[in-house]
Amino acid sequence: MSKENVKRFQDELIKNEALKKELKDFNPSSKEDLVSFAGEKGFIFTVDEFKEMQQVTKKETEILSDDKLAQVSAGALERCPNCGSSNLLRLVWGDIKCRDCKWSTVFG
Repeated sequence: MSKENVKRFQDELIKNEALKKELKDFNPSSKEDLVSFAGEKGFIFTVDEFKEMQQVTKKETEILSDDKLAQVSAGALERCPNCGSSNLLRLVWGDIKCRDCKWSTVFG
């Protein structure tokens, strides 16, 4: 259940501008701070569960070429480099995930 809370928290950050601003203003300096912030908002999970979800995401990623990295950092990536889909999800911390094939950039 708690891993689902990590996912729900990430999804909420994507669609909830007020929560995104609160997190930015809070400016967590550690994963513990981030987990504490999420807990205050009703998303209960541990640092270990958060790290585990990050590992799952990392396994679904690939190392980007310099050209693709430049596109991502400039916000110009319009299609998934893996499947070509334009169904991309831009995460609050700057990473991108394809909703179709689940490819994503690495977030730390």
